[in-house]
Amino acid sequence: SSNHTQKKSDVEIVHKHQFANIQVHLTRQTISMTTAILLATDLLFIATYLFSELPKDHSLALFHGLEILDLGLASTLPGAYLSLKFLAGSATAALVIYTFEPGEKISAFWYLAAIVLTYLAIDQMTQFHSVWAHSAADTLFDVTASPDRAILLSHGLPLAIFYVSAIVALREQYKRALCWLLTSAVVLTMGPLWPEITVPVRNLVINGPLSSFVELISQETFQTAWLEGLTLINSTLVITGLTVALYEMQKKTITYAWYYDI
Repeated sequence: SSNHTQKKSDVEIVHKHQFANIQVHLTRQTISMTTAILLATDLLFIATYLFSELPKDHSLALFHGLEILDLGLASTLPGAYLSLKFLAGSATAALVIYTFEPGEKISAFWYLAAIVLTYLAIDQMTQFHSVWAHSAADTLFDVTASPDRAILLSHGLPLAIFYVSAIVALREQYKRALCWLLTSAVVLTMGPLWPEITVPVRNLVINGPLSSFVELISQETFQTAWLEGLTLINSTLVITGLTVALYEMQKKTITYAWYYDI
C-alpha cells in the first residue's frame, strides 16, 4: 500500500514452503489448447494409417503403402511423434525438480516420472527392450517367454511404478492432475488387456454409415490402429496430467515480503 515500503530483513525464515518456485506461467487455456492439439494430432495419425491401408484403387487411399505412416513401426512419423511426447513429459518432470529451492523436499514421483518417460522415449526410438526384455523374461519364467510377457516386463513394470508413485504423491493436493493420469492408465490398459474389443467395435461400425469404408480394412489393421492409437492418446493424457500438476503448484507458490510503517 501507499504507506508501506519493502525492506530487506535479517530475520531468518525457519519454516520454508515446500512448493516449487514456478517461473513458467501456465494457464488453463494454454493447457486445454495444448491437449486439444495433441489429441487432434493423435486422431490424425490414426486416420492417416487407416487410409494408407485401403486398397490402392480407393479414392481415399492417398497414402497407400506408405510405411512412414505405419502405427505398428517405431521408425515412422507416429513413432517419432510418440517419442517426442514422452520426452516432453520427462522435461516437464525435470522442470518441476529444477524449480524447487535447494534443500527442499521433492517427491520421488517427479524423479520417477523423468526416468520412466525418458526410458520409454529411448526405447521407442531404439527398441532395445527386444534385446534385454526377452532374455529377462526367459530367465524369470524359466520358459521361452511370449512377446506379451517381454512387453509387460519392459513397459508394464516401469509404468506400474510410475502410476503407483503418482497416486501416492498426488492424491492429497493435486487430485485434478491425478484424475488425468488415472484416465491415461485406463486408456492404456484398454489396449493389451482387452484386444477382443476391437472385433465388436469393428462390427458395430460396419453396421453404421461408415460401413463401406470399414469393410475394406482388415481386422489386423483395425487392431493395430486400436492398440497403437490408445498408446498415442495415453501419452497425451500423461503430458496433460503432469502440466496440470505443474499448474496447481504454480498457484500454490508462496512468496514472503517484509514491510514497515513510514
